[in-house]
Amino acid sequence: MKKKKNKKHNSKLRPAILLLLLVLLVAIVGFEQYKKMNATNLVSEEYQKLHEDILFYYNGKPIKKQHSFLNYQNQNMIALSFIVEYLPVDFEVVDNQLLIVPYRLDKDIIGEEMVGKFTFADYRLHFPLLRRNGENYLDIALLPLITGMKVITEGDIIQLYSKDFVFYYSFLEDDTVLYYDRACNYQNDTLKAGEKVFIIPEKDNMYRLIDFYGRSGYIKNQINTLIVSKDYKLPLSAAPIKEYYGKLTQTFNHFTNYEAELYYDFPEKINGLDVILPTAFSIAENGNVECRMDKSYVEKLSALSYQVVAVLDNKFDPDLTHKMLTNEQFADNVIEQLDFYLKYYQLSGINLDFENVYLEDKENLTIFVTKLATRIHSSGGIVSVDVTRPNGSAMWSRFIDRKAVAEVVDFVIFMAYDEHWASSKEAGSVASLPWVESGIEAMIELVPKEKLILGIPTYMRAYFVEPQNHSKVLFSKAIASNGLKRILNDVVVSKTFDEQARQNYYEVQNKEGEFMLIWAEDEDSLIARLDLALKYDLVGVADWRYGFEEENYWQICRYKLK
Repeated sequence: MKKKKNKKHNSKLRPAILLLLLVLLVAIVGFEQYKKMNATNLVSEEYQKLHEDILFYYNGKPIKKQHSFLNYQNQNMIALSFIVEYLPVDFEVVDNQLLIVPYRLDKDIIGEEMVGKFTFADYRLHFPLLRRNGENYLDIALLPLITGMKVITEGDIIQLYSKDFVFYYSFLEDDTVLYYDRACNYQNDTLKAGEKVFIIPEKDNMYRLIDFYGRSGYIKNQINTLIVSKDYKLPLSAAPIKEYYGKLTQTFNHFTNYEAELYYDFPEKINGLDVILPTAFSIAENGNVECRMDKSYVEKLSALSYQVVAVLDNKFDPDLTHKMLTNEQFADNVIEQLDFYLKYYQLSGINLDFENVYLEDKENLTIFVTKLATRIHSSGGIVSVDVTRPNGSAMWSRFIDRKAVAEVVDFVIFMAYDEHWASSKEAGSVASLPWVESGIEAMIELVPKEKLILGIPTYMRAYFVEPQNHSKVLFSKAIASNGLKRILNDVVVSKTFDEQARQNYYEVQNKEGEFMLIWAEDEDSLIARLDLALKYDLVGVADWRYGFEEENYWQICRYKLK
């Protein structure tokens, strides 16, 4: 009886259960169909939400910007923590500067292809860091140079690819459906024909695409619509060389600290001035290069249409210079670093200012300059060298082979000043006109006039002498050309024209009763020097140094030389 009762009860429940299952099945199928029909909208919303926190990709994968990225004054900066996490680089932070050991590409040429492997260099590069929100940030443009990475900043996103990561850069021939998932069930978006995309091969013959707006996804059975090309690479070369008219005009911008006064301010374009030569680099121990350059400085000057040619000096240290010139690896390290900085800072070239060098290093210096010029020229930059008069002292003049060096560099700057030094026991002009002219005549015997630039002093020296014996020098002080008028205020002055020096000459007694002798570097002296550059048809002039000139200095240069 009980069994019959149970069967009767089950028979009543069976239709309800079947109906419930049917309704549930229809709901599931309907929901799935709804998902498919609305996949694009659903994915797009999720995609947009995801990308609110994403600004760039690393090897095709999104990286959250709050941990890794900062845009500061229109410059893209990457967090040091990102470099530590993703890249095997050796670095140290000292005084808010990054000292980093870069990768070096050991190159071999096979036919027209360059192959090679990256190894660590044996020197450290110096770069300023930006400290924000408890994190150190570095200019992202450094990554290709120090790590071999590819950095792509075109479009609305930034893409980083490690040196060994395989990807392609291409255009779409046809409209291409982009799917959110590898199974290609959910449509993300449709990319239009002609769009530029990056293609990342994945396993199972799948391809993931990223466009220049940050949209990413998979493609299905459409690889034949892609025009696959080689890796996309940013150009790494010197800044383009600008044309100039008339004579070439240059100025040395002297500074000793990368943060000091921002190396003087250039508020606007100075008509009559073509090239700025900042004293940015110095050789250091073991083939390292000290760097005092700042990228914003170069960008500002470039925006004002100046060319920037950075100076490398030897600290006037003969022993340090000897170590570098006699060690091929040290010398090669210096050249490699200069080439690096040339590209990174987008300089137009390198200027070499080596002084106080042992005579025995003469041949090695020629070899170094030749190798430097070859490397910088290959990167699109120019090279100039500063020299004194021929046939002077061994360590300040005869240590350099002017003729041999002139054959490999673009310009030779004749430093036609310091006829009388700061420590001179005889008072006199820093550059009397007959002394300068005889120097030019000696130089053009060794250097083609098409490469010779006349150095012009924008300073003078006040020689303090005994009141009753002006031939006895006590000491001297340097005076900027724009500071002479201040020196002459409220003092007893005797002004004459020195026929021998062909300059204005002052005998001054100040309030303290001290006597000074001054050969003026003024407007008259400047015009006479520019006339010499024109007389001998030299390529141009370069003044030492910026900020010392009289107010009308560049107006005169423009009138005479342009």
